[in-house]
Amino acid sequence: MQRALFGVVLLGLCAALVGCDPPTSTRTLTLPRAVFAAGSPPDDAERLQPAPLSFVYTVPQGWEERPPQEFRQVNLRLAPPEPGAPQPHVECYLTRLPNSAAGVLMNVNRWRKQMGQDPVDDATVSGYPTAPLLGASAVVVDLQGDYTDGHGGHAGYTLLGWILPWGRDAVFVKAVGPSAEIDAERARIGEFLQSLRVKP
Repeated sequence: MQRALFGVVLLGLCAALVGCDPPTSTRTLTLPRAVFAAGSPPDDAERLQPAPLSFVYTVPQGWEERPPQEFRQVNLRLAPPEPGAPQPHVECYLTRLPNSAAGVLMNVNRWRKQMGQDPVDDATVSGYPTAPLLGASAVVVDLQGDYTDGHGGHAGYTLLGWILPWGRDAVFVKAVGPSAEIDAERARIGEFLQSLRVKP
């Protein structure tokens, strides 16, 4: 009888203690990390490393770093030529998206649409140049036309883009602005791309 009573009391204390725990208000989510092995895109085993992915890079001369945004893990823009001068509408940013973000062709045509150009097919994209990016080879897009973004239309713009299929993900670098300013900054944008690394 005493053992039974002790058991009931013990169960009651356990229930009370559990019931008194404070509710969990925050949770930590760790995303898979993809890293390059010997200059190659990661395999599934590498993708399962439990650490967030971040990048290191050099901000080009004359550019400034902006806070990251939802789809801009690296976010740069061209600085005004002198204090008080208007802010140039020239930006360059890096985005990493899951599941290869629907592939190279869809993204090429998405950028072409932003520039007011007709879509192309896989055969055309297969002839696009490539360039080194993060130790692998990215498809290079170089478009001129009237650029449309969330702020409306902009005539006489250039869009430079790099698309890197990366395991099951994709990495994109996009630079856009008035053609004259983008042309003047091509070398510095190239310096940024060459400096870009996955943070150890």
